Amino acid sequence: MRIFGVVAAATLLVFGAECRASAYHCDRPDEPDIPMAEFAESWEIESAESDVEDYISEMNEYISCLRREIEDAKSEADDLISEWNSFVQMLRLRRR
Repeated sequence: MRIFGVVAAATLLVFGAECRASAYHCDRPDEPDIPMAEFAESWEIESAESDVEDYISEMNEYISCLRREIEDAKSEADDLISEWNSFVQMLRLRRR
């Protein structure tokens, strides 16, 4: 019976961690097309310049999103470690 309780509690901890939804949805921007320099018209160059500036801005947002996602994931992992350590400590106290 004791083993069943340990397994059940461990299962709840694991599934509880899996149920945590990611708060971020980071969309990687698509690279813009850059025209061939030797054949590009002035309007194509201006358009490409604008597209590259937009891409850089979107990529910076994407990188920031990934950083937040990584920090959130690390925090979740740290919380789970704390929960697990508390669980193990309670088991040890119960066995005494």
